[in-house]
Amino acid sequence: MKRISEEIHTMLNNQLKNELDSSRLYLAMSEWMEFNGWFGGAKLWRKYSDEELAHMHKFYEYMQDRDAMPKTPMAKEQPLNFDSVEKIVQDSYMHEIQVSTWIKEIALKALQEKDLHTYEFAVKMIGEQTEEEAKVLYWVDRLEMLKSTDTSLFFLDKEFEEAVG
Repeated sequence: MKRISEEIHTMLNNQLKNELDSSRLYLAMSEWMEFNGWFGGAKLWRKYSDEELAHMHKFYEYMQDRDAMPKTPMAKEQPLNFDSVEKIVQDSYMHEIQVSTWIKEIALKALQEKDLHTYEFAVKMIGEQTEEEAKVLYWVDRLEMLKSTDTSLFFLDKEFEEAVG
């Protein structure tokens, strides 16, 4: 017997698709970076893509645990071209904020329905989103620092970091 409402079931399926689309977006960004010689960024965004797939699987598992059949979504086609690495970083940050908003909506709906199981699951996912936002915000901040500072000072900061051990 399904243990979630139809509305929450729909919201969870939508978020499952959002996580797949997030993975594919980061994969497209990774491919663009690699094609344009940003090999370190390409590896990092590929890792981010894999993490989004792991989030998608958490939604699958949660729905199965609540006896609600998850949908296997079609993947949305992603762009081939991006303006710059800076734009990718900024767009990734804004995307993570949007994902957080979607998951918060699930949490609020679950709370409204007094579905504490889904609420608890959504709160855990919100915690993960806090980490997701923070890791991309780090790159936003680094880009801002590099744009406003003599680049040689960036290398000095790297030496500071290495001196810590």
